[in-house]
Amino acid sequence: MDIDAILTELPATMNARPDLVRLGRHCDLEFLIEVGSRAFQVTVESGHLTSVYQGPLKMRAWSFAIRADEKTWREFWSPVPRPGFNDILAMASYGHARIEGDVGSLLEHLRFFKEVAQLPRTILAKTP
Repeated sequence: MDIDAILTELPATMNARPDLVRLGRHCDLEFLIEVGSRAFQVTVESGHLTSVYQGPLKMRAWSFAIRADEKTWREFWSPVPRPGFNDILAMASYGHARIEGDVGSLLEHLRFFKEVAQLPRTILAKTP
């Protein structure tokens, strides 16, 4: 499955999980997921993912960005990722990804964003 399809399916997958919506119920912001040269802006409103907008993202504001190449994201989204790829903070710590912008917003809702970032594992598991 290609990255565009995976991230386009993210809002429906996320919003079908009431536990995650409840976890992010106080979160209202936009953040960026960058896969190689492709950027995706994700909007969160009261814990719901309301949109995933694919770039170019000129003049669009976001709170923080998680940037990595496609190979890194695919390893992260594998059913059992290797050490250093199992978590967004681990990927940044090991130098596989970069986290930029208002890191405070990420840390304030850290568990929520860790769970959201891992959702493509569920999407890929459903793919034959």
